[in-house]
Amino acid sequence: MKIARSWIPTLAVSVTVLASVTVAAVPEREPVPLKEVVTDESSAEFAQAAFDELVQREQYDEAAEWGERVIERLARENELELGKAHIRLAIVRHMAGDAEEAIADYRRGIAIYEKELGPEHESLIAPYWNLSRASGEAGGLDLAIRSYEKTLRLQR
Repeated sequence: MKIARSWIPTLAVSVTVLASVTVAAVPEREPVPLKEVVTDESSAEFAQAAFDELVQREQYDEAAEWGERVIERLARENELELGKAHIRLAIVRHMAGDAEEAIADYRRGIAIYEKELGPEHESLIAPYWNLSRASGEAGGLDLAIRSYEKTLRLQR
């Protein structure tokens, strides 16, 4: 199911007689309530849409709450998507300044990725890099170094 992004500004384009193009921004419309876009509020899709919208609005604490709902709902559905949800939630928590919670979610996501994709898969590069950054910020230098070294090994 495709989620409408009505909060993205649209552009109006007009072509003049001289074939030059004029682009004018159309005023933003009010966001469409998620209930009007995704009808099943108990679905992982609804929770993901709410999470994405709140991240765009830089409302990270509320986004983290919806990220947890995504994880709860995906736990019943798809392991790899569950790993991705943990990684996304970790990024939001990291951006919100909660490095300890971010580290826990990076670890959960990485464990699922390694189980589903293998321990040397290239999809692990970014999560390990982010884990090293969060660990360094939290003062966990040993974990930061190990994660950074793993990032380097995966890039070879």
